[in-house]
Amino acid sequence: MASDMFICVVFTLLSCFLNALSMILMKYSMENFKASKQDGDFEKHPPSQHTWLDKWWIAGFVCVIFGTVTNVVAIAYGNLLLLASSSAITMLFSQVLSVTILKEVFSKWDGLAILLICIGCMSCMYNAKSSLKTYTQSDLVDLFFCPSSLLYFMLSAAYIVFSF
Repeated sequence: MASDMFICVVFTLLSCFLNALSMILMKYSMENFKASKQDGDFEKHPPSQHTWLDKWWIAGFVCVIFGTVTNVVAIAYGNLLLLASSSAITMLFSQVLSVTILKEVFSKWDGLAILLICIGCMSCMYNAKSSLKTYTQSDLVDLFFCPSSLLYFMLSAAYIVFSF
């Protein structure tokens, strides 16, 4: 049981990293392609060459494939709810890689977003049940109106209102 959880965690983290790396590599390819077209540097990217033929884009696509495969392997060993909530770690890896590779600026809003993502992931993992229970309609209504659900709905509504 513990070894299954370890395998699940390793493959989930690998999947998140590969998916984030794929996004960064594909964006890097697009930025290089746009810059070479503006600068007239057609040796780097000939006019007939498409972005998806660039080595960085292909490397990103390969990372997508391997990231998906590792995610499927992780599903075989772990709880699907835990895997879904932990896949938000992809955004954290993406932020770190974009600052490192693409030289993007890390702002205070990025830090706040990362904090909220971490809190959301931890709350999903904390509230995940390991046992399979069948719920009746009255059980679901009670769960819908429990304090933690109401707090979640209020925070979600506040986020939506204040973000617009």
